[in-house]
Amino acid sequence: EAQARTQAFQQFLSASDVIISTDPEIGDRVLGVFVRLVEAGKRSQFGDVAKQLPWEYVVIRNDQKATGLAFSSGKLCLYTGLVNATETDDQLAAAVGHLAAKVLTRHQAEDISRNFMKQADAGESGREPDKPRKSEELEKAWRKTQREEADYVGMLLSADAGYDPRGAIALYKRLEGPGSQRAKTLEKRLPEAMARFNAARSDPGGPAASH
Repeated sequence: EAQARTQAFQQFLSASDVIISTDPEIGDRVLGVFVRLVEAGKRSQFGDVAKQLPWEYVVIRNDQKATGLAFSSGKLCLYTGLVNATETDDQLAAAVGHLAAKVLTRHQAEDISRNFMKQADAGESGREPDKPRKSEELEKAWRKTQREEADYVGMLLSADAGYDPRGAIALYKRLEGPGSQRAKTLEKRLPEAMARFNAARSDPGGPAASH
């Protein structure tokens, strides 16, 4: 699986419309956050997975896309539109944390399982023409659950790395507006993240020491 995902990453980078950013300011900023998030991942409950992956990131030059991609081989892609949308490193850590969380929670492996579900559903008969297939309904619910999980785990990773988890809430409000449902969901889990952030800050040798 990891080999297949590495190939997918290379194929993505070789696409004619993919241009890697060479902006040193953006590169240095993302690198600093990326390193701390990966180290936090290695100390987390997902440490066994994180330590085995050849982590790497690239920034893709596209100011119109405020998003990113994650490959299960530990390769992360951020568009410049996403990096530029972040006002602080705390917000950038939430973005990188979300992508790292997608890797650590093995979302891509679950994608493969869903493909089998779709194949099994392909021969469904007796369905009303205007009614969505059961697999389509499950797919929508599954993706929502995955996104919420990545938001949550990503926020905890950023907190463990010494970044203020309130940055995640601020980021999603910037991307989706003040009524962002993702921000509201994370607000309910903020006390846990703040406790971990404060613990990281109080550790003299911890990640927040150089923050």
